[in-house]
Amino acid sequence: MGEICKPNKVAHVLILPFPGQLGHINPMLQFAKRLISKGVKATLVTTIFLSKSVTLSDPTGSIRLETISDGFDQGGFAQAENPETYLSTLKSVGSQSLANLIKKLGETGQPIDAIIYDSFLPWTLDVAKQFGLLAAVFFTQSCAVNSIYYHATTGLLKLPVEEPDVSLPGLPLLKVSELPSLVSHYGSYPAWFDMVMSQFCNIDEVDWVLVNSFYELEKEVVDWMSKSWNTGTVGPTIPSMYLDKRVENNKEYGISLFKQSLSPMTCMSWLNSKPKGSVVYVSFGSHAELGAEQMAEIAMGLKASNCYFLWVVREPEKCKLPNNFKEETREKGLIVSWCPQMEVLAHESLGCFVTHCGYNSVLESLSLGVPILAMPQWIDQVTNAKYVEDVWGVGIRVLLDEEGIVGREFIEHGIKEVMEGERGKEIRKNAIKWKNLATEAVDEDPTGSIHLQTISDGFDQGGFAQAGSPETYLSTLKSVGSKSLASLINKLGQTGLTFDALIYDSFMPWALDVGKQFGLLTAVFFTQSCAVNSIYYHVNKGIPKLPIEEPNVSIPGLPLLQVSELPFLLSHYELHPVAFDLIVGQFSKHDEADWVLVNSFKELEKQVIDWMPEIWKQGTIGPTIPSMFLDKRLDNNKDYGMSLFRQNTSTCMNWLNNKPNGSVVYVSFGSLAELGTEQMAEIAWGLKASNCHFLWIVRESEESKLPNNFKVETREKGLILGWCPQMEVLAHEALGCFVTHCGYNSVLEALSLGVPMLAMPQWLDQATNAKQVEDVWGIGIRVVADEKSIVGKEVIKQGIKELIEGKRGKEIKKNAMKWKKLAIETVDEGGSSDKNIDEFVSKLLFS
Repeated sequence: MGEICKPNKVAHVLILPFPGQLGHINPMLQFAKRLISKGVKATLVTTIFLSKSVTLSDPTGSIRLETISDGFDQGGFAQAENPETYLSTLKSVGSQSLANLIKKLGETGQPIDAIIYDSFLPWTLDVAKQFGLLAAVFFTQSCAVNSIYYHATTGLLKLPVEEPDVSLPGLPLLKVSELPSLVSHYGSYPAWFDMVMSQFCNIDEVDWVLVNSFYELEKEVVDWMSKSWNTGTVGPTIPSMYLDKRVENNKEYGISLFKQSLSPMTCMSWLNSKPKGSVVYVSFGSHAELGAEQMAEIAMGLKASNCYFLWVVREPEKCKLPNNFKEETREKGLIVSWCPQMEVLAHESLGCFVTHCGYNSVLESLSLGVPILAMPQWIDQVTNAKYVEDVWGVGIRVLLDEEGIVGREFIEHGIKEVMEGERGKEIRKNAIKWKNLATEAVDEDPTGSIHLQTISDGFDQGGFAQAGSPETYLSTLKSVGSKSLASLINKLGQTGLTFDALIYDSFMPWALDVGKQFGLLTAVFFTQSCAVNSIYYHVNKGIPKLPIEEPNVSIPGLPLLQVSELPFLLSHYELHPVAFDLIVGQFSKHDEADWVLVNSFKELEKQVIDWMPEIWKQGTIGPTIPSMFLDKRLDNNKDYGMSLFRQNTSTCMNWLNNKPNGSVVYVSFGSLAELGTEQMAEIAWGLKASNCHFLWIVRESEESKLPNNFKVETREKGLILGWCPQMEVLAHEALGCFVTHCGYNSVLEALSLGVPMLAMPQWLDQATNAKQVEDVWGIGIRVVADEKSIVGKEVIKQGIKELIEGKRGKEIKKNAMKWKKLAIETVDEGGSSDKNIDEFVSKLLFS
């Protein structure tokens, strides 16, 4: 593939957050990392004083740190007499210092193209204009809060507010008590009030208004803002690891103003020992100071809830804790002065977050799907809490008494309602919805680079189960599905989304007629191996004749096959006539398609692939597994991207992390196979007898077939789960072998990752795949069933031991590594599958 030409010029952006506030620095720093990931150079600016205490952690070394003076280089904000003095000096001294920095960078060959500045520093725009730079103002608070401040600034919201309720464009009806405290308590903090109001003094002159929010979160108010300004929502600006995972090494904010005296492992190890969804996390941010009475009420509320809790209490605040509280709750609680909040919120043990509703904390919790118990203190927090409860539905606000204290009973009740109550169920559902939307908002295309559309199979309420029989389902799928597909192509064409080609599954040959109806290029996609496809093709042509009477079968490009090594539907002819007609029917029109695509690769099935092009316009384009596990050329392609089962990766991956290299037996029979109770027992006792560590995937519907007490008896050696991320498991260095049914996808995954196999085929193509695994590719051992078609415990034990420890196992491991390397090479640039994909794309482009 040709190289893409890139411009020599790299844009250089200066990022200027309000000094000393992590709630301002962190979002802007994360946005800088997003820009860098897109090829922009970014320099973060902080004050001289803060540079002495700030710690910038950037594993990539891609963010430069520069300083300006705020006029208080020895002590920062604390050195100033009062907020008014600090803010006025920051403006006068800071603007001159910033101009000097821009000039210096230009003179040293690092010219600036644009400034992105904190909305609390509107004077920055004048400096940008002085140098002819593009300027973007960055709002670190929500669009709702920004809208309230704007309306107060312009006089559209008259202060002091005299009406009990306030109505503003794009916002829900707000009580005065739900407005930011600088507005509801007009005149209470004049310096800070003037600062938040001044955010809008020159907003009409900027090139861009950036907000740490996302469209789906505040649709109505974003639409309103966009009518006045060139507005872009760029959030949530939290580390990419917790969202789309597209920015490499972006696992934390990367900056800290506090000394982290506590190892993150202290609280993470504690959380690891707690049940899923059982822990209440309590934190009021880096600046809030609660009174001793309120601290006591929180403490007693936590104690009364009887839940596990992790409470972050800064060192200066610990004296406000009730006497002996730590000792009395040591079985249930952990009190720390600091914790890695994002890691904590992402932990599966978290049940809810008791928070002051600082906007960053709310956005983090929402992005990670954690329900909230809201205890707002001041500024924007009361408005954020309103949205948490009434707009986004991800939490509950607790009520203050007449003295401004939240009582222990309210805290206890709120925790229990979120963790255990009926309302909590709905809150958790909403939390997961917003978590998904937050990830989509920052991903490469909010709608996905793959657009999902639907057609009808004739059974829209229940799918296959609704049909009553396979015959009914398949015939209806053909008749209704073909019409529905044609309607979809027609509808999308009318909306401007026209198609050039149709790639369809070989099990649906009727799709070819729909493709021809619209003059589309067509490609049939075979998901099984070339060997299996060749066998089915020859049966379709009457070679060999069925039922097969000879003990062996010879087919071009394949080794001599015993009847038992043929696909189940051939070796057991007429047992499943509908399924037989389906697989043989794959070849009814395949020679009319423009292309035949197969999930295999040239080196894997060379002989049969060399034979196939004689009659088909065929191209192997596999192995079609996520790029991360092969050539790594597709960004963020770490999983298949679609699942029919609930996913939880941490349990099995943490377990594997503790096991020696090559020591674990992974056992999985796919998502559909159903083993008998006797066979399940033989597998269980074979695993136990092998004395190897094992990870066994047993679907919930199959767990009753396990021998009594098996889990208990093997808990030191084994882990039994209902699901696991198979690709991640197979790629783990702890894996020693894979006991598999030899479904083709599982075989191709194990082969691509160099994992030896113990083959226990069940039906369909699996017996043929197992033959290839053992006799052709040399990457596994087939186990032999007894006269009752049961594979005994001794056979299983012996097979595992041979693979893990035996002489034959050494040769198998060597072969497995060879195929792993070839699988990577075939999809990498210039490999056989890569060339076939290029040729297919060229056909699309130039037809």
